[in-house]
Amino acid sequence: KVKQGQWVELERPEVKSLYRMASLVPKELVRNTVKEREVMERQFGKRHTRVAANRGAANKGAANRGKPNKRDRSRD
Repeated sequence: KVKQGQWVELERPEVKSLYRMASLVPKELVRNTVKEREVMERQFGKRHTRVAANRGAANKGAANRGKPNKRDRSRD
């Protein structure tokens, strides 16, 4: 359900499945160090926080559609 221009990070089994469909040999998984894993998890958290904030702003905008703003009410 990924639309054009979007991307999702695949789990290891999904990646292996794609390699099989393309008749390619899967690459070996390189294990990350503890430090690299911490950095990746921190970046992942930032990305999800940013996405959640954007959704909240979009929902707030949708809730206010059709309602007059303060400027419009002051003209009455």
